[in-house]
Order: sequence, then C-alpha cells, then structure tokens
Amino acid sequence: MEQVDSIIESAWGVLGKKVDSIYKSSVLGLNLFLLLYVHHLQDDDQRVSPLLIRFWELASEPGIENSLDHQLRYATRLAQSGGLLLYEEMHKLFSLCDQIYALQTLGLRVTPEKLASFESAIRGRLVQQRKMAKLVAEDKLEDWKRELWWYSESLAL
Repeated sequence: MEQVDSIIESAWGVLGKKVDSIYKSSVLGLNLFLLLYVHHLQDDDQRVSPLLIRFWELASEPGIENSLDHQLRYATRLAQSGGLLLYEEMHKLFSLCDQIYALQTLGLRVTPEKLASFESAIRGRLVQQRKMAKLVAEDKLEDWKRELWWYSESLAL
C-alpha cells in the first residue's frame, strides 16, 4: 500500500505544477497505468478517479494531445541513432517503451504504420546491442514487465 500512496503522491506532484510537457503527461499516464493495471485499483476509486479525469483533460490540450505519438517518435529516433547507445540511453529507451505501453493501455492511439516503425526500430536496436539490452532489461525488470516484448526478447538474447 505504501507503493500505491507513493505513486498517487507522485501523480499529484506532477499535477501540482503546470503540466506543459509531453514528459509530464507521459509520467502521469505511467502512474495511472500502474495504479489501474499493476495495483488493480478501480478507476472509480476516490484516489484514482480525479487523477484519471485530469489525465483525460490534459490529453486533449494543445501540445499534450499527441503525447503517445511524440514518445513513439522519440523512442524510434533514439533506437535508430548512429553508433552504440550508452547504458543511460538504453535505459531511457526502455523507459520510453514502458511509457508508450502505458499510454496505449490507457486508450491513446497512433496509426498502425507508426507503431510498426517503432517496433522495428526497437527490435533492431535490441539485436544490435544484445548485451546492453539484456543488462538494462535485467536491471529494470519488475513482475508486470515480464510479458512486455522488449523485456522478454532482451532477456532471451
């Protein structure tokens, strides 16, 4: 329960400031995902409902409404960048994948073409840097992430 309280506090912390960036809205989306799908709180829970309402209000604001699309493009560019990624960059790539999954699960959508391009870029990077991908996957692994393809494929490399 302590972890749930920490996630709720984090979400309200994001909302306590002006949510004027894709990053903040994505963090809020990930927090909501964790509350609803990992900790199995209902969306009508008095602690979650106001957060969910605020998230959907934010999702329609100019500059924030394309947060899933933006995170997909960011992850794709990072995965396709030249040279090898440093540990921190690979860690960021996995974090972006987690946020993208959370935003999709909450109901945000992008075109199938953009999703396919993203998945191809991520898979290419995971294969290109097998050892680094496996190390990051092991470091970031939590029970709810075991079935996500970027973790399962990296751990199998």
